[in-house]
Amino acid sequence: MTTSPNVPGPGPSDEPLASFSQCHVGIVTQLQVLGGLPALVEAAAQARRIASETLEFFRSTVLEHHSEEERELFPAVLSSATKGAEREQVQVIVDRLVDQHRQIEAMWSRLEPALTSVAKG
Repeated sequence: MTTSPNVPGPGPSDEPLASFSQCHVGIVTQLQVLGGLPALVEAAAQARRIASETLEFFRSTVLEHHSEEERELFPAVLSSATKGAEREQVQVIVDRLVDQHRQIEAMWSRLEPALTSVAKG
């Protein structure tokens, strides 16, 4: 390979410069990645807040709602139903709703530990 008299060819002295240049590329890349950290911290804080609020909501509202329905509403509806076909139909509906409550509560019991973990960070 021939070089032009005005353009120096690659030589051993160029290798350290190239090496330093590549180091800076890595540094800049890592600093750019670091720049995304505040958004991730905010997202993590939001996840903890949502998990905590969901835990409180389910424990104080959903479980209490199920309990109130089963303790007060369902017996009242059953007692106001006319004996016979109407009462039987209402009983089927009440049984289905109670079963759905138990299903929801079983799903909650599987989800709750993960949400608790997220809430704790």
